[in-house]
Amino acid sequence: MSEPVPQLPASSDLDLRGRLLVVTGKGGVGKTTVALAIAVAAERAGKKVLLIQDDFEPTTHSSLLGYYQLDTIYYEPLAVSAGVSLVKIDPESAMREMFTEILKVPNLIFEGVFRRRLSRALFNAIPGVREIFIIGKVWSEAFQFNAYDLVVWDAPPSGQIAFYLTIPSLMESALRIGPIASNCRRMLADLGSPERCKALVVTLAEALAVNEANQLQEELRKRTVVKLGGVLANKVLETVEWSLRTREEDGRTLEDLVRALTPDPDQQGLVLGRARLLEDRYRSAMRQLERLSAPTGVPVLGLPLMVPTPGQGLEQIIDALARRISDHARFD
Repeated sequence: MSEPVPQLPASSDLDLRGRLLVVTGKGGVGKTTVALAIAVAAERAGKKVLLIQDDFEPTTHSSLLGYYQLDTIYYEPLAVSAGVSLVKIDPESAMREMFTEILKVPNLIFEGVFRRRLSRALFNAIPGVREIFIIGKVWSEAFQFNAYDLVVWDAPPSGQIAFYLTIPSLMESALRIGPIASNCRRMLADLGSPERCKALVVTLAEALAVNEANQLQEELRKRTVVKLGGVLANKVLETVEWSLRTREEDGRTLEDLVRALTPDPDQQGLVLGRARLLEDRYRSAMRQLERLSAPTGVPVLGLPLMVPTPGQGLEQIIDALARRISDHARFD
């Protein structure tokens, strides 16, 4: 008797209403691509969106640059479509903005004090200083400047994001009084409001990636004030489920299907081996997806594996991912 066809978990609707979405996950899972697809989906829902890049490198953000046909992005927001703007965070520029625009330090004093070589050395040496200005920039764009309906932060990966999100609390505890401590308290209030801010974890339906995603969910829950809004499982082999289901309904074996589709007997063995490998990978992926929501019960949304072909470029891939997100997410 053949093994029952595993079902793709029913995709839960994601509540993406609010001002800030923190998109994080293990390196190599497609975090930037998913963040871009979220921004495109939000734009289609009528939102004016700012997509923030942290630690930007052209070689690791090729999907972003390729989709909008750019060479790079800058600290000043760049409108790349009717509803999406891009910006990258430079810590020193973020420091200037925080002091001069948020804390109202005069430019002359800022230049005289913080542009000195010693001050810059301290800026780079003291743990947490770089991070507080980065998270401060994200917070300012989402909750202070109010130029956008939604800010999507393509945030640091799983090994770093919890530290970024705890920095306002650490700074507030250390300083207690003064304008920086006051701003940290305001940051914590906004970041800790599930109606205004949510974290999204991007992962793959693979054992190691799921292990890390579950650990990250637990770390965010225990160490930060940010509430988890959902998990997005990227690159799911959904076409294999369709193939298995069709074969089950027809009562055919995999060998029958391969013989029907591959007339050349010399090629049938190779095709059969690859088909079995894909089916095994699919069944394993379904088991991993079942583990994703177990620790916290958060919604899990599967995103299909999209393979570029001569007739399907990056634009079509991002659009397909954005459509899936649009079908299973609320932005209003």
